[in-house]
Amino acid sequence: MKKLFLLIKKIGIKPAFYKIKRRIFVKDKDIISQIALVGAYDYLIRYQYAANLLDDNKKNKDEMNPYPNKIWTCWFQGVDNAPEIILKCLNSIKKYHKEDVIILTDDNIPTYLDIPDYITRKRKNGIISNTHYSDIVRYMIIEKYGGVWLDGTTWLFDIVPNYIRNADLFLFRVSGASIASMGVIAAKPYNEIISRAKRIILKYWEKENKLISYTVTAMCFKLAINSTKETLAAWENVINVPITKNLLIGALFKDFNPVYLDIIKQQCVIQQLSWKFPKEDYEKKGTFYDVVVRNND
Repeated sequence: MKKLFLLIKKIGIKPAFYKIKRRIFVKDKDIISQIALVGAYDYLIRYQYAANLLDDNKKNKDEMNPYPNKIWTCWFQGVDNAPEIILKCLNSIKKYHKEDVIILTDDNIPTYLDIPDYITRKRKNGIISNTHYSDIVRYMIIEKYGGVWLDGTTWLFDIVPNYIRNADLFLFRVSGASIASMGVIAAKPYNEIISRAKRIILKYWEKENKLISYTVTAMCFKLAINSTKETLAAWENVINVPITKNLLIGALFKDFNPVYLDIIKQQCVIQQLSWKFPKEDYEKKGTFYDVVVRNND
């Protein structure tokens, strides 16, 4: 009963109901986790209508794109305040894409985007975290300008492959309720699925003051895909590349092995890291992090 009250306090009574009703009589923790996501998705369906709302896309589509084919990433506090691993990741992106890289910060975002006032206000009040603010920003920036979005924790071993950079739409596929990973997004400006996902997530945060699920952004993307027969067909035509960008992070603090490093590079030149490990892990010597990341300038 205590857990029920805590869940209601955290996400609200209606979202809690949708999660709980899917979990009755289920005991396996992995299954419960997936079912909780399905319950959250059921709740989010109420915002799917926003995918069809009119906005100023038609006017904007005719405007000249001042930032074509860019690599977008972010560290809102500014690179001078970034942890070592973020600086290393950003340097790896700039190493291969140089002037094509634009790092979004709180200071320069107004140059590129008009963020709705309610988003800015809710972020200031702590309702929207930096993580989920970046989810909003990535949809808005890729919709407006196209290009490739890479999370600030992305490590590159080489240039982003052309099959990604030239795609009408690309995301790495994942199994389960989320359908795709949000860490790498490539699209042409005003891609219909991206536009619809943006409208859904903006409507969600316009109406909600609680985060129903950490994966709400991916769920909005799934809602956008399922919003029309045309968008579902468009997603089915997107190149299907299973996610292999989490190999380096799994070995990050293990003893360095050059053979396994070659295997990782062969699987995917794009790897997703994290800045949230304990400090003592980053200080270990002879690890993949020490050899590949810290000492790779």
